[in-house]
Amino acid sequence: MTPSSVNETATGDSGGFDVRFESSVPLEGLKVDAFGLSQPSTTTETAHQDNPDDPSTASVRKNLTLSHASRLSVSTALDSNDLDLFVVRDANNDGVFLPSEVVASSTTSTANESVDLVNLPDGNYQIWVHGFSVSGTPAFTLNVNAIQGKDLTVSGVPTGPVAAGAPVALHVAYNKTMTPGQTYNGELLLGPSSAPSALS
Repeated sequence: MTPSSVNETATGDSGGFDVRFESSVPLEGLKVDAFGLSQPSTTTETAHQDNPDDPSTASVRKNLTLSHASRLSVSTALDSNDLDLFVVRDANNDGVFLPSEVVASSTTSTANESVDLVNLPDGNYQIWVHGFSVSGTPAFTLNVNAIQGKDLTVSGVPTGPVAAGAPVALHVAYNKTMTPGQTYNGELLLGPSSAPSALS
């Protein structure tokens, strides 16, 4: 992909840019999907000592609804103590988040944890920050970046096979009511039919 990333200062709520795709091997077809525009969230939370043997006792829980999401990146930051991080999906949509519904976790011996999920199903999620070994009630940083939405559209995607070395020109357009001075994220996932998220 050229360029591999785009950083554009928008002059309005709509616009666009071009990217070029070229494969070194022939492809039976090219799949392209666009996600965004959305904004990351950074909050300051308070950690507590939870039951170290039961992640479901996590004292910090954040609800999140995903719709047409390419990626969910979550991380915690704290210089000391030991926090664990879990992402839970309400798979049966009953409104209850259970340990059996954990889809990702990061459980190192520090308080700096992170998970990165790609191509998530739509639905309701919870982020659990579990105090595995916590002294007092320290403040920590929680970063949540869910790239989701249908504000981007892509044109120029070929309908048939793509020959090796054949350049493919794609145009990405965006249309979203945005607040001036704010940052919004989007993502393209591309690849052959057998691996449609091979490239980001």
